[in-house]
Amino acid sequence: MKVFSHNTPESRMIDEFNRKRVRHLRVEEMFGTLNKICTAGCNESVIAVIGSTGVGKSALLRQFVSGVNAAYAAAMEKDPAMLPAVYLELPTPIAGDANWKDIFIRLLNAMKEPMVDRKTAHALHPDSRHKAMNYPPRGVAEELRRSLLDCVHNRNTKVIVLDEGRNLFYSRSSLRHSLQLDLVKSLSNDIKIPIVIGSSYDLLNTDNFHGQLARRTRILHFERYSEADMVKGNPYGVSFRDALYSLLHALPVLWDRDFLKRSDYFLMYSVGCIGILKNWLERSLVDALDLNQPVDADLIEKNRFKKKDLRLILDEAKSGEEQLIDISEDEFARNFSFMQRPSLTLPTGQPSPSESRPTRSRQKPGVRGPSRDKVGADL
Repeated sequence: MKVFSHNTPESRMIDEFNRKRVRHLRVEEMFGTLNKICTAGCNESVIAVIGSTGVGKSALLRQFVSGVNAAYAAAMEKDPAMLPAVYLELPTPIAGDANWKDIFIRLLNAMKEPMVDRKTAHALHPDSRHKAMNYPPRGVAEELRRSLLDCVHNRNTKVIVLDEGRNLFYSRSSLRHSLQLDLVKSLSNDIKIPIVIGSSYDLLNTDNFHGQLARRTRILHFERYSEADMVKGNPYGVSFRDALYSLLHALPVLWDRDFLKRSDYFLMYSVGCIGILKNWLERSLVDALDLNQPVDADLIEKNRFKKKDLRLILDEAKSGEEQLIDISEDEFARNFSFMQRPSLTLPTGQPSPSESRPTRSRQKPGVRGPSRDKVGADL
């Protein structure tokens, strides 16, 4: 793909198209759910936004952070130190294990914490909280963690968003992996604000959760568009067509108007992911600017992703979607060794447990019941 020089008309047009954001129905639903969860003081301290690669998770999370900060604009004017939401894209650990020291440093820098490189380790008992050790190692993870907790409190932060969340769980050994899980749980307990994690379906691997973390985690599925959505009258199909229309109209060059009649073609070769669709159109735009011609069918077909790559993305998406399907109630009841699945509703005519239970006498012990004694002899 051709690269244009900086600050040329072509590069400015490409940058403008790249900044285009489409608020389609899937995004609106995710925004609504995230706002409801993060403002309701929910018990789930970790919210995992899961979706296919190219579905638009990173763009969604960045917009969410911007929206939260915009909602607190008046409060931020009164308190300039306030930072309601912070976004961080987690790097892939070089050594193979999630580096919490590096994560804490990046979070503190994202929150504009001063003098991060001067953090020192203090003695671990309360009386010497503010006394430096004789030979303190700079930036140790424990002190950085305490600095992060203080920073969240002092800056009145409401939510932390961590993109590429699967990088939290990288580990070279099972023992180290278990420790990573406990660190995520411990951090969510200490920080006492929602932590939103964006990730692909890799995060659904059962090795990445244990009971305590699963109880504190709520999974939100950021779904792609599918062929079933394209049925006439389906709101998701209408949303995909509107998103295609918006992206095509954002192109700063001429394009074939018949594209609007071929939404099923764009759905298939984008695997229903708006991020892939946008990247596909951007590649076509670069070629159109280079060749000084409109975006036509030839450029669209030339710049679409390879079918084997799309099939790989599709297979991963379908596998992840299957993992999100819950087990049936009958299967869960069998796991509890119930012969019959319990229910809140009773079959017609069947008495409730309280009605079928035999009545117990309320007579005190040692007191005769009110029965008539036999008098006289039998004749």
